[in-house]
Amino acid sequence: MKSLMITIKWKSTYGYDETDIIHINHMKTKDFVLIKKDNEYCSTKDLILNYKDMLSNPEEYFNETFQPKIVVGECYFYQDRMFCRETFVLNKFIKKVKTYYEKKTKKL
Repeated sequence: MKSLMITIKWKSTYGYDETDIIHINHMKTKDFVLIKKDNEYCSTKDLILNYKDMLSNPEEYFNETFQPKIVVGECYFYQDRMFCRETFVLNKFIKKVKTYYEKKTKKL
């Protein structure tokens, strides 16, 4: 099931166990889920407010360069962590809408 969520690229500084050592390089390529929208605990409004706070106060979340992104995708668990497989359908739709309106405004 597709969900709206805030993700970042997983880094080894976030912590790992001895059993995770052989999976570290693979996990670095994954999008780690920080916050996931659900109907019970986190609304869309809450997710966006958290995202804005993360962008304005990155030092409160992590000490390194912090680049969260809002994505639509499917969640899955790998090595007891929640990751996201991003769905690019929404991104393609937004890109087409932007292109359409750019062309439309240039004609005017």
